Amino acid sequence: MLATIKAAALHGLKGSGLTKAVARSHWRTERLLVLCYHGVSIGDEHLWNPRLHVTLELFESRMRMLADGGYNVLPLEEALVRLHSGSLPKKAVSITFDDGYANFALRAYPVLQRFGFHATLYLTTYYVLFNRPIFNLIVPYMLWHCRYRPCAAGPRLGWAQEPDLTSAQGRADAWGAVSSLAELRALSAAAKDELAAEVAAHLGLDYSAIRAGRTSRSRATAVCCFTSRSWIPSRGLRCRWC
Repeated sequence: MLATIKAAALHGLKGSGLTKAVARSHWRTERLLVLCYHGVSIGDEHLWNPRLHVTLELFESRMRMLADGGYNVLPLEEALVRLHSGSLPKKAVSITFDDGYANFALRAYPVLQRFGFHATLYLTTYYVLFNRPIFNLIVPYMLWHCRYRPCAAGPRLGWAQEPDLTSAQGRADAWGAVSSLAELRALSAAAKDELAAEVAAHLGLDYSAIRAGRTSRSRATAVCCFTSRSWIPSRGLRCRWC
């Protein structure tokens, strides 16, 4: 409901010409717009969690809007320096991506290259070294993915009764049971990944295939070319290690 109201309000502002007026204003010149992203969907992740993922089509359309609208897309570091020195160009924008998901390299980076835009990638180095899906994300995603399937009880997973995956509350309860089990056992990251694989097997999913499509953080690292100390303008990417 809130998203619908926001969309209607933005559409109204655009139609009135107010957004163009703001973009050309002195007020806007003194400000830096930072577009913050997490991920661009490889499959249906945007349907599962639209707060973390956008579709490739939406991302491309936003980048095209920046290009066609004459926005100045700057590297974040340069943009911050110019913001503080009062030398920002008109319609200044920076783009950032959190976490370094595989979909950055597979989906977002080719689009950025096509438009010649810089971006800053905040790379979670732990998952570069431990190249596995994030437990707290992959298990809820798999439960959501199986929302139309019947699911048997699984005492080893903390499901004494058949979990109701058809409802958001049922999936939350199923995830809560798995999460509590991992916490109770004080599982390591590797053990959590094994538990995620066990959940996938119970749901009838191919965890190897899921993992292969979502653990290419080495791809994100390769894209970075370890540029945490210097810019490579032709690539337009800056990595910051978290």
